[in-house]
Amino acid sequence: MTVTDNFNRASLGTDWAQRWPTLQIYNSAEVLVNVNNDECRADWVANVCHRNQRAQITVAQIHSANYTQYIGVSLRGLGAVSTNKTYYGFQCDRISQYCFSYVDYVSTMYLNGGATGVAVNDVIKMEIVGTTLKAWVNSTELVNTTSSDIYGGQVGVCGFDNAPHTGSDSTRGDNFEASWDDWAGVFPDRSDYLTGATSSSPSGTAIINAASNVVYAYIVGYYSGGAWSVSSVSFGGQAMSLVSAYDHPEQVNHRSEIWKLVNPPTGSQTLSWTLSATVVTLSGWCSFGKAGTQRTVAKAAAGATIVSPSVSSIDSATGEVILSVISYFGGNSKICNNSTNDITNRYYQDTDWYDMATSWKDGVASTTVGWTISGQDNSRWTIQAFSVQAGDRPSFQIRPLRPAIFTPGFGR
Repeated sequence: MTVTDNFNRASLGTDWAQRWPTLQIYNSAEVLVNVNNDECRADWVANVCHRNQRAQITVAQIHSANYTQYIGVSLRGLGAVSTNKTYYGFQCDRISQYCFSYVDYVSTMYLNGGATGVAVNDVIKMEIVGTTLKAWVNSTELVNTTSSDIYGGQVGVCGFDNAPHTGSDSTRGDNFEASWDDWAGVFPDRSDYLTGATSSSPSGTAIINAASNVVYAYIVGYYSGGAWSVSSVSFGGQAMSLVSAYDHPEQVNHRSEIWKLVNPPTGSQTLSWTLSATVVTLSGWCSFGKAGTQRTVAKAAAGATIVSPSVSSIDSATGEVILSVISYFGGNSKICNNSTNDITNRYYQDTDWYDMATSWKDGVASTTVGWTISGQDNSRWTIQAFSVQAGDRPSFQIRPLRPAIFTPGFGR
């Protein structure tokens, strides 16, 4: 699949998500980074990208003054805000070029400075296929190496500025283009998150752009007062039905639920859920366009004090997509990565207590979804995983929501 953007508008819009602010549009025509001595990145979120990716951007303007301001492209960026600095980047200015990866703030450099900079109308390109990473300026190859640092994520635009330079004498990019390999059968089509307020009836805005879809909402959470449940879920005012609920076998206050709605309303709609108590929850939703019936959500697991949780023997087949959701304690001090070659996004709440990650992968018979948790105490996790079959029109959207209720100071 190929996507393009000429930035001929006032703001980035909903097809982009600021991961490390701020990427902004200049004069309704081009993009530049607006940061103070820091990196900048925005991910394309109108589609979920397969792991084999390519991206390029054309240099529209180069600053003339004696300061540093870069523009470039990013690959396999993981969806989150400043708590998750993970992506491949290739960015250039008038005197130098840098190609690198960040994995949870730890950087690896593949091109440090380069021989020359770039000029107006030069094209900055990067590609990763499997573990082979390449980068070019125009047709000149500058990087050809291998890296297994990041398995999958989103394409995007990145840069650096040593101070905010947003006027006419700034480095800017235009005519962004990216592509990725197709998924087999049903495929993810959108991924993002959304913040919410502290409430026992949280809600957020989700986007469905096609009729006759099947929407799944997943809600995970922890309540220090004991057992809890989701009383009801609605999407665009339509009630959803409960598909699966799973309590931690040792901690009933740690729970996950999955809900479903057939033929949801299209466009921007409110996803809301009512809880039996004021619970710390995280939530997400995914929409499968013209998908067949999902396989039974019978594969779940939970535990404590383990660093490699997994759920195995998931019933699936070629042409399907397996969606997995894991909830765990963590925050900035605990990192959860997928360990079974699945494309992953991580969603952190803001109090360093309770987190969620999601992943999806091409379906194969009797497969396993695994995770690796590192950091604080590696305790209290739950996983649910299921496969969705392709229908007569293989399209699939997934748009995780940010944590809905944040209650700092609850007991573990």
